[in-house]
Amino acid sequence: MIAFLRLYWKPLALLVVLVGAIIAADSYGAARVQQRWDNENARVATALAEAFTKSATETEAIRNAFIEYKKGAEAVTAGLERDVASGRQRLRLKATCVRTTATTDASGTGSGTAELDATARLDYYALRRGIDDQRALLNLCRAELKKRSK
Repeated sequence: MIAFLRLYWKPLALLVVLVGAIIAADSYGAARVQQRWDNENARVATALAEAFTKSATETEAIRNAFIEYKKGAEAVTAGLERDVASGRQRLRLKATCVRTTATTDASGTGSGTAELDATARLDYYALRRGIDDQRALLNLCRAELKKRSK
């Protein structure tokens, strides 16, 4: 064994140095690959967080616009309801009424106004509120679809 070592010690030493260099280079390369992987994961996580924050901000803005629209529409309808109740405004239908007086024209009709009775007024306000709610929901859906299609 000693004779073998005396004869081949230089190639064995070179082999040990090369194996050590390969192991060191491999671990350095693995560290670089791991660093690149970690950097890419961090970049993706940051991009996802920014996208989520932007999406949440846009969604919150859409919801706030929906709430403001509903408040405004309800204020208009409630104001109309108060004005009609106080007599400042009247709900009227444009209509042609059949008259039996001398003011009728040749066709037997004359112009006049027809007014909603009290129960029909309540139905009118309920219909307005329903239309306002549906329009608000439609606008909310449109905004959400527009946001998602970007």
